Amino acid sequence: MHFEESRRAVTPIGRLWLLGVVILAQNFLSRDLFSPLVVLAGFTILISTYGKIKRSYLKLVWPLLGVFVIGFVGAFNHEPHDILRDVAFALVPLALIFIGYWFGSDERMWPLILRVMAGCGLVLAVVHLSAFVFNPELLSADVYDVRQAAGGGGVLVTFTLVLMLFQYRLGVGRLLPKSLPRLGIIAVLLASFILSYSRTDIIIAIIFLLSLWGFLSRVNLRLVLVVAVLAAGFLAIVATVPEGETGTLRSKVAQSATEVAVSNYEDMADINENWRGYETFRALASFSSGSVTQKIFGQGFGALVDLGFVMDFGKAADVQLRYIPILHNGYAYILIKTGLLGLVCYVYFYIRLIRYAVRRSSPLVGEQKFLPRLLLGCVWSLILVMYVVGGMAETAEPALVLLLGYLVRRIELLKVTRLSENGQEKGLVAS
Repeated sequence: MHFEESRRAVTPIGRLWLLGVVILAQNFLSRDLFSPLVVLAGFTILISTYGKIKRSYLKLVWPLLGVFVIGFVGAFNHEPHDILRDVAFALVPLALIFIGYWFGSDERMWPLILRVMAGCGLVLAVVHLSAFVFNPELLSADVYDVRQAAGGGGVLVTFTLVLMLFQYRLGVGRLLPKSLPRLGIIAVLLASFILSYSRTDIIIAIIFLLSLWGFLSRVNLRLVLVVAVLAAGFLAIVATVPEGETGTLRSKVAQSATEVAVSNYEDMADINENWRGYETFRALASFSSGSVTQKIFGQGFGALVDLGFVMDFGKAADVQLRYIPILHNGYAYILIKTGLLGLVCYVYFYIRLIRYAVRRSSPLVGEQKFLPRLLLGCVWSLILVMYVVGGMAETAEPALVLLLGYLVRRIELLKVTRLSENGQEKGLVAS
């Protein structure tokens, strides 16, 4: 029984419920609970298909399978709970892409999948804004206090906002029920987006906008000009922020470059202010101190990074650690666990998907034109997210990972419909 045959056993409603649970669960469960839930969902679907996996799926994810094998083989002399955490993290992207691939094999899921994602995005935006309704003083509070009390809407809110702006160009009609006015929905999403004070969300919004407009489909003068304008805008912000200004979105944007800069900060104030850069520095120091074998294959799942001192990770949780299992920088995380070989696998996975999407985005129209552009937006967003909050290597933004799997499969099937005169499917590896 293949994907196409097994889909008859599950109605679109059942798939949509599963999609909604997977998307929303990450926002309300810890990573340690979310990871096994997703892996279990993927395994359950695999069982329902009698263990039949499309060969094109395996050709898509083999670099990620390689990362799992490398890390698993090296998982010795570490604490069992640390090993299990990393094993679950490595299986989550495989499971999410598998679930998305399974969705993509059912033509009835388009454009329902986007409508469910939009609905979940709206729910998250309303939940986020409710914090300001019950505590209006947050509207005039310091940015850091707002983030502490209300959090942020998240990448899915940003993605939904872009979808609402492009819904007719995507050919999906209304994404949400007619009883909800489109302008009102956009206003709610925009308010959540602005009040999130998230630099990551801003960049992801730019990525999806550029991708859906076609700017990322090829390197040309337009793309160069856009990059130049964005760079000039960033430099203007940095140059105009008054010295000593803190707690504003403008100051956060200006601090972006230094916050992630890898450096051996020695003053605790500098370490706290530039934590991500210091954390990555310690990871690279741990990598450099390893043997040649560890540099190539990593230290295995369960390996920890020595901070050099005991760090307090939260007043509420009262967690103090010197050795940490996860990092904000997903690339450094992969480097520690699976070495240069694992990092190369991830880079190759991304580059291959970018080439795949670019090749299929230019000469086509309608759905066949915008699906590859959506895929480009997903890939570039995941590349960014992996640098700042761990990315798919550490279960961040599962909705985009699942959508990636769906889009690849949907594009494949559309290509088969258009070009399969001999009845043979040509998937990702054929490109």
